[in-house]
Amino acid sequence: MNAVNESIATKCTAVTKRGTLFRAKPTANGLCPMHSQPGLAAELGRRGGAKNRHYFPVGAEKKLDPPATAADVQKILAEAMEDICGRRMGPKIGTTLGYLRAALLKAMELHQLERRIEALEQGERPRICRRE
Repeated sequence: MNAVNESIATKCTAVTKRGTLFRAKPTANGLCPMHSQPGLAAELGRRGGAKNRHYFPVGAEKKLDPPATAADVQKILAEAMEDICGRRMGPKIGTTLGYLRAALLKAMELHQLERRIEALEQGERPRICRRE
């Protein structure tokens, strides 16, 4: 038996986009289970996707007041962590809140520095604002 016939006997007879034989083991009809049952791959993909879905109750949206201090930001993030662990919020939303937190704290810091510089330029003694 030559090498081509041996590879056909041990591999699925379906051809890939590259023109090579599919590497899965064949069943009695010469095709692997994925190719012998056309809807099987789609069904397995649907099942896998259903496991990763996050369902949240309708009306579970929260109204957030804009945070004014670093302590407010910390409180919002703590609540978000609690909601993620309790499966009331998706992890992607929590990640987004984390990125927004970094930008917001940086903006708060810059605003505080601008106020201090403005006070110095006007000849006033700057108030030192401490983070809460």
